[in-house]
Amino acid sequence: MESAGMLSEDNVINTLHTVQGKIPADQIQPTNEIYLEDIFSSEVPPSVECLLYNTNTLTLQSHRLQFDSLKYIYEQVINDITTAQRQRLFQYIISNIESASLDAVALIPLIRFETDHTLTTLAVQAYLRNRRVSFNYPLGATEDLVGLLDAGRVTNHGAVFSAMVCFGDRRICTALRPLRDSISPLEAKAFALAATSQLHKCTLEFCLTWLVDLVKKEKFSVAIQIASAISSMVINDSTSRVQSLQYNFGPFGFSTATIGESVSLEEALQEYTPIIETLSTAGIPSLDLMVEVFRDPGGSSLDQVERRRTATSRRVASDRRASDRRIVSLTPRIERRQASRREGARRTMKRR
Repeated sequence: MESAGMLSEDNVINTLHTVQGKIPADQIQPTNEIYLEDIFSSEVPPSVECLLYNTNTLTLQSHRLQFDSLKYIYEQVINDITTAQRQRLFQYIISNIESASLDAVALIPLIRFETDHTLTTLAVQAYLRNRRVSFNYPLGATEDLVGLLDAGRVTNHGAVFSAMVCFGDRRICTALRPLRDSISPLEAKAFALAATSQLHKCTLEFCLTWLVDLVKKEKFSVAIQIASAISSMVINDSTSRVQSLQYNFGPFGFSTATIGESVSLEEALQEYTPIIETLSTAGIPSLDLMVEVFRDPGGSSLDQVERRRTATSRRVASDRRASDRRIVSLTPRIERRQASRREGARRTMKRR
C-alpha cells in the first residue's frame, strides 16, 4: 500500500509521552483545555465533525487517498466557519495532540488545505515540534513537509515554505535550499506575508543568500518579495537580537531546543556586509529599503521610526484584543461547560 501521500516515515516511532519541554517563547502555543462548545455557540457544523472524525483515524501509514479526500471536507469547513473559529479549532487539535489523544499527523489537513497565512504557519511549526521521530531520523517531520512541497500538494505553498524557514533550525533551511529556485512570484508574496518570527541566524542567511541568487538570475519579481520579508522581520522584531538554536527532535510529543549564542542585530549584520553592499548596487527600490534597514537596524531614520511605531502599536493592540477576548469569554465558557455536564448527567440517569 502506498504510504501517506509523500509522508516519508521509514523509522519506528517510540510512542512514549513525556511532559512538555522548554522551547522559545515565540514558538509556544497556548495549551489551555479547549472544548468544542467553547468554539461553537450552538451545534458543531457537520463538516467540522467529519474533519475531526477523519483526522482521528489518520496515521503516517494511511493511504494517500485518505489524505487527499480531506481536501473537500476542509474546503467545506472553510465555507462553514470563520477564520477565528478555525484558529480556535486549531488550538483544540493542538491540545489533543499534546495530551496524546491525537497524533501530530492530524495537522496535515490544515497544512495542506488551509488558506490563511497565519494559521498555516502555526500548523506547520506545530507539526515540526510535535511529530514523533526516532533519534536515527530526527528530520522525519521536515522530510514529510519537503515531500509535500516538492510534489505541489499544499494549497498555500509560500506560507508553508516561510514557516519552515522561520522555524529557526539550520538543518531545515538546508533541506529547503533545493526548492527555493521553484518559488513563483505569487508564492513569494505569500512567503513575505507569512514571514514572522524571532530573528534566527540561519533564517537571515537563507534569505540573504537566496536574495543574491535571485538578483543574479534577474528574478526581480521574486526578489522584491523576499526583500520585503527580510525588512519586515527586522522591523517587527522587538528584541533586536539574533539567535542560533537547534531543536532536539526525538520520540516524544514535543521538541526542546538547544539555544546557542545570542548576538545583537548590529553584530550579526557585520557578517553580511559584503552581501548588503552587493545588493545595494542592484538599483531596485525594495532592495534599497532593505539595505537601509540593515545599515541602520536601530531605525534612527524618520521612515523607520514611523514603521517601528506602527508595528509596536499593532502588537499592543493585538495583545489587548487577545486579553479582552479571554476575559469576555471566561464566564460563558464556564457556564457552557457546566450546562454540558448537567446534560450529560441527565442522559446518564435516563439510560439507567
